[in-house]
Amino acid sequence: MGIAIYPFSMLRSPRHFWQIAVFAAGSSSLAAILLLIGAIHDAPVCSQDVPHRDYNFHEACMAYGTLLFAYGGHSIFPTIQMDMKKPVHFAKSIIVGFTIVTIYYISVSLTSVLIYGNSIGDIIIPSIQLSWVQHIVNVMIAIHVVTTIVIVFSPLAQQVEDLFKIPHKFGWQRIVIRTFLFWMIIFIGLTLPHFGPMMDLIGSSTMSLASIILPPLFYLFIRASCEKAKDQDMKPHLSAIDANEEWATLSE
Repeated sequence: MGIAIYPFSMLRSPRHFWQIAVFAAGSSSLAAILLLIGAIHDAPVCSQDVPHRDYNFHEACMAYGTLLFAYGGHSIFPTIQMDMKKPVHFAKSIIVGFTIVTIYYISVSLTSVLIYGNSIGDIIIPSIQLSWVQHIVNVMIAIHVVTTIVIVFSPLAQQVEDLFKIPHKFGWQRIVIRTFLFWMIIFIGLTLPHFGPMMDLIGSSTMSLASIILPPLFYLFIRASCEKAKDQDMKPHLSAIDANEEWATLSE
């Protein structure tokens, strides 16, 4: 699978492979719809006297990492906004995207818990009784994972390329950097037999910073800097530093 995905990792940015994003969204949408169809089909039989697990605060806290991992796409947002034809509409696209994803998550999770109860494992697909639904959903999830890897990998590769001052045009430097990063990711994935705990760890640590804590802090910092620049423009400015280059401090 890694060999099949590897050539696509050489594409410069999401602007050059927007079709992959369409496949990722379409495959995940179809998978969610099929899971709902399969669960509703099983409801008359599987929902009878189904045991349900009691609420556990510790397990709810453990689920925090998974939730953040599911919604933690913030690291690729700047790249996507820069590649949009109309970046001013980025906020609208984010609202629509998160709304659709939330509808999928809530509908599939609530329906599955109400119908299957404690019989659900880490993956809901084996609980579906229709075999054709299982097969199609597995294929759709595989397509979604493959396409998402390409999308998420691009910002990381671009950041490393900027760090090493690598030209944006295609060349041997890009091949070396992206080959190393890509196969290092594949190696990590193969050496972790159970990815669930790692997903919880990443979600509760780095995803928390990138999704909840740092974005509003960065926004406040930028807004404070803009206000400071406006104030400096209204006052006699004797500093050698341009007013627009004076960033706000943490206290400001």
